[in-house]
Amino acid sequence: MDGLVVRPELSVDEDCTYCDGSIVRWAIEEGRRIPTGREFLVEAVRRLTAVGIPLARVTVNITLLHPDLRALNYVWDRSRPEAVEIGIEHGIERSETYLRSPFYDVFERREPVRCRLVDEEPEKDKYPILGDLRAQGITDYVVLPMVFTNSDRQAMTWATDSPSGFTEAHLSWLNSLMPVLGLVFELYATRRTAVTLLDTYLGPRTGTHVLDGRIRRGDGESVRAVIWFCDIRGFTALSERLPRGAVIDLLNDFFGCVAKPIQARGGEILKFIGDAMLAIFPIEEDFWIGRTCRATEAAVEAVESFRELQERRATAGEAVFDFGIGLHVGEVTYGNIGAPGRLDFTVIGPDVNLAARLQGVTKKVGVPLVVSAPFAEQCSYQFSSIGRFRFRGISDEHEAFTLAALAPSQA
Repeated sequence: MDGLVVRPELSVDEDCTYCDGSIVRWAIEEGRRIPTGREFLVEAVRRLTAVGIPLARVTVNITLLHPDLRALNYVWDRSRPEAVEIGIEHGIERSETYLRSPFYDVFERREPVRCRLVDEEPEKDKYPILGDLRAQGITDYVVLPMVFTNSDRQAMTWATDSPSGFTEAHLSWLNSLMPVLGLVFELYATRRTAVTLLDTYLGPRTGTHVLDGRIRRGDGESVRAVIWFCDIRGFTALSERLPRGAVIDLLNDFFGCVAKPIQARGGEILKFIGDAMLAIFPIEEDFWIGRTCRATEAAVEAVESFRELQERRATAGEAVFDFGIGLHVGEVTYGNIGAPGRLDFTVIGPDVNLAARLQGVTKKVGVPLVVSAPFAEQCSYQFSSIGRFRFRGISDEHEAFTLAALAPSQA
């Protein structure tokens, strides 16, 4: 089979006594229904050791489509009851650690690797990892390619501390398992990619709704929520005078600064609209006060983080700018809106419009945070009125507030 050509030392033993198909059938019929790849690995290892494969350590190494991670490793060893999951950050593929690892040979040269540590002298070890394995008592170490249906090449490592290492029958059985293990782990990788992309581009709450099948145009619900709308002031002028790369860096600095406190307090970022951001803090049952206060905490942290960001940018000689946050609490329609074949899962409604208009007041009054009267009434923070305003497209006049500590008279 393509991608699983074995070196002579890994040749198939026709007399292999382990290939009874029971583990293959289990993997296809039952194992693939196990919730996570980490749990599947533990159960697969348990079954393999039960039929006589002397395993001391097994890893699964899978590349990811992820904004922060290059790859994911599941690691099982006999000293732990469960496998662990380790994320590998981008850049590992250029590191000396990777270039001097057996994975380089498996991924780049498309060759399996076997290292019999009982036969080789430590000073002649080709890979630095072998020293660590020797210290753990490993006697035989095998890295086998695991090919996905799109031809992406992944890998599994198999290690034993048996005095004689792996037999040819052991290796034959492990090789025969790789295609089915590849299919199962590809399922887990595909699911993880789907969740990652939905979380990244839609947010965890919205992504869950989509995965649950709520993808028809018009699907939606009324949700009580704190609505957060923030925007950079003077962004048009900034974007005209700054190089494209500097504009992108500025936006990433800003969104990174304000997004972290929102996500840390249970908020859901729904979308980035140019230099603006829309988020909600869904309110369950009667927890209005708790959510409004969490949103205020997030806003206070965002303002403080933004000040630090401005100081860093000024020190580095980069463009500085201002921003504003508008907060309101009320009812929103949360659901699918758009054209056939191209939808947006977002929130709409008069309360969303009011949050956006409140953000605009921050520039007029010269404060970074403006909230509505309903929001201020339900939060334990001290707020001060900054006047009554009429907003474009909204018939009623609304009183606006800011934190007492940020009020213009104390600015």
